[in-house]
Amino acid sequence: MTIEEQRHSAAILSGGVSSSAIYSAALSAAQSAVPQPETVLDFGSGTGQLLPSLAIRFPKASLHAIDIMDRPIGLSSNVTWHRGDLNLDAPIGDNRFDLICAIEVIEHLENPRHMLRQIARILKPGGAAVLSTPNIGSIKSLITVAARGHHSLFDDSNYPAHITPVGEIDLERAGVEANLIRERFFYTDEGSIPKLLSIRWQSLPIIGSSFLGRRFSDNFGAVFRKPLIP
Repeated sequence: MTIEEQRHSAAILSGGVSSSAIYSAALSAAQSAVPQPETVLDFGSGTGQLLPSLAIRFPKASLHAIDIMDRPIGLSSNVTWHRGDLNLDAPIGDNRFDLICAIEVIEHLENPRHMLRQIARILKPGGAAVLSTPNIGSIKSLITVAARGHHSLFDDSNYPAHITPVGEIDLERAGVEANLIRERFFYTDEGSIPKLLSIRWQSLPIIGSSFLGRRFSDNFGAVFRKPLIP
């Protein structure tokens, strides 16, 4: 099996989808960062599940998507599909997009810094990128490391789809090195309790509403901005 075939198999294994809580948090962050983008790229689009929501949020935008997977059957003809291995240079020109969304992508790739450099290259000056990934700083993930020696969502059942745990400091450093400005982190405010994975912190009676933010979210994200002046 070639390296590309291995990566394609890993992409299929991941399912190419994410949870509604992740999408909701990421879309809100995207709309706040770029209220009316002309061009939007779904970076690591998978099955294209995010694209209908992007079309609703940004009805005037030209939608594009890129993934190693083939164009999904039934995808709207209004979406321009770019096929490419995201571990390599994206087959897209420089300074193309006002907004790039990379939702639950970076943990699938071999080199987070290369991904951030590619995003910085294809973003327009002043444009924004919204990224999300499993939160290795959550209580659930920290307990999993202590008990099992790996972060939550990076066990054998998630391999080789999830291969690269990325924390807040890692993401910020990679962004800075790619000449991107980190505007803020955001959290899904949805997280499961260790050993009681079917129960969410937020569903606990009375006190559940206080379990929010970094320690109680299974996923987090960041908003980066490309400077107007290099």
